[in-house]
Parts: sequence; structure tokens; C-alpha cells
Amino acid sequence: MKPAVSHDSESENKSNEEKLLRNNREHEDLKSDAKEKNYPQSLPPNKMLSLSLQECRRLSAFSLYSTVSLGTSVMDMETLNTTLKDQEKVPKSQNIYDFLKRIILSTYESILTLKFMRVQIICLGAGCLSLGYVNFQMWIPFVIRNAGYSLEMSAWCVSSSSIANTIARVVMSFLSDRKWFNIKNGYMFSMFLLGSSIIAFSIVKDLTLFLICVCCWGLGIGIAYSLNATVFIATMGIEAFPAVFGVSSLFVAIFSVAFGPIVGIIRDATSSYTYALCFLGVAEWIGFGAWLLMPFAIKYDEKTMLIKKLKEIEEIT
Repeated sequence: MKPAVSHDSESENKSNEEKLLRNNREHEDLKSDAKEKNYPQSLPPNKMLSLSLQECRRLSAFSLYSTVSLGTSVMDMETLNTTLKDQEKVPKSQNIYDFLKRIILSTYESILTLKFMRVQIICLGAGCLSLGYVNFQMWIPFVIRNAGYSLEMSAWCVSSSSIANTIARVVMSFLSDRKWFNIKNGYMFSMFLLGSSIIAFSIVKDLTLFLICVCCWGLGIGIAYSLNATVFIATMGIEAFPAVFGVSSLFVAIFSVAFGPIVGIIRDATSSYTYALCFLGVAEWIGFGAWLLMPFAIKYDEKTMLIKKLKEIEEIT
């Protein structure tokens, strides 16, 4: 009977060894699957950048965890439906009240950025820039007609300014990303060009000079509005861009309402387009002069921020 027992024990040992080997293989397979699933996260940054688009798609979370992703998406859709139903239960008056409250709070937060001198210069420049755009463009046909030329020539001048505007925007889209291109200097040059071309347009009487002036004006407008957002980011940073853009747009609206009618009042009082257009040109030069002070404003803001931080440290200690 002893050999039979030994034979049975040997068979049991073999079966146990086979089970252990099978479990080890399954464990190794699970580890390899986990490594494959976490492959993008385990790679160093240089390898991550070298992955092709197809490899990234193969390693995407949706392709590896398709079942989980679908389940999660279904859950998200269910929660979205419930939230939408909850929103429907809320009275419309309350929704409108919350919406208006958010607008007022965001506007107030944007206005608080005016404590920085850089934002003050940006808003002044944006307001002056807006005066030299639409306010001047609508006067072009009247000035040319007043000089004795036909409506066809007036239309040609307006079209020429639009073509120059388009060319400047296309060129700036290529130049603004170059390292050697200074965005702030380009923006300042556009404002100086706008002021000079508007004042020159108010003085000249020849059709060829009219065309040259409006083409220069169109180039200035294209350069200025192409660099408008990038110059805000270069001056204040990407984090403060929404607030700065909002408060600058508010100043554009204020300048348009407050100073727009003044151009017509000057025209009616003097019976001449020259003084009215010179007012617009001087406004552009004021914006240009304000931007000349930007380096001093940057140093001033840095100094005030440093003093504020030192005071906070002293209060803590």
C-alpha cells in the first residue's frame, strides 16, 4: 500500500506544480497587460514626443479600456440628463438672475486689473485704436467727394484700404510667430502709421495721394488688429488675458460712445473735414505715446508687486 500512497502524493505534487506554473504565467500576463496599458505614462518625455499618431491611437485609453470608457460615457450621459432635468425645474427668472450676476461679477473682476499701469496703457491704446478704425473709414467717401472726385473713385479708395488691410493680416499671421519679430514694436508702429496716414489724408487733395494714404491706413489697421491679442498676452501673460481683453473691450465701447460723436460735432462746427480727421489722427498718436511708456509701467508694476509681497512676509513673521 505504501507505493500507492507515494504514487498518489507524487501525482498531487505534479498537479500542484502545474497549478503554480499556470498561476505564475497568468500573473505575468496581467503584469504585461498593465505595462502595455500604462505604456504612454511610463515612457520618458523624449520617447513620448517621438510616438507616431497611429501608435498614440493604439495606446489611447478608449481603445484599451473600451468597455470601461463606454460604461463611463453612459454614466456621464445619465448624470447629464439628470442635471438638465434639474435645471428645467429651476425657474427661468432665477436662471436669468444667476446669468446676470455672473456677468456683473466677471466684469468687476476684470475692472480690478486696472490697478496695474500696464492694463491702463493697454486700455487707453485700445480705445484710441478703435477711434481711428470705423470712425475714419466712414469719412473716406465724404472727404473724397468733397475734394471733387466721383463716387467711383471713393469706392476705389475704400476697396484699396480693404485690400491693404487683408494683406497686412495675412503677413502678420506669418510674422507674429517668428522669434526675431517684436510684437510690441509692430503694434506701436501700426498705431503711429495710422495717426500719420489719417492726418495726411485730411491734408492732401490729389487722388493718388488719397490712395496712398488709405492703403497705409489699411496696412496699419491690419497690423494692429492682427497683433491685438498677442500683444496683450506678451504684456500681461496668458492667465490674465481674458480679464485684460474684457476690460479693454469695455474701454473701446466707452471711447466709441463718448468720443465718436465729437468727430461729427467738430465737422459741423468748423465746416471742414480736416480738423475732424486730425482729431482722429491725434488720438492714434496718443495711443502710440502711451505705449512708449510701457517699459516704465512694467518696472513700476514689478516694484509694487515686490513691495506688496514683502509686506505680506513681514505680517506673517
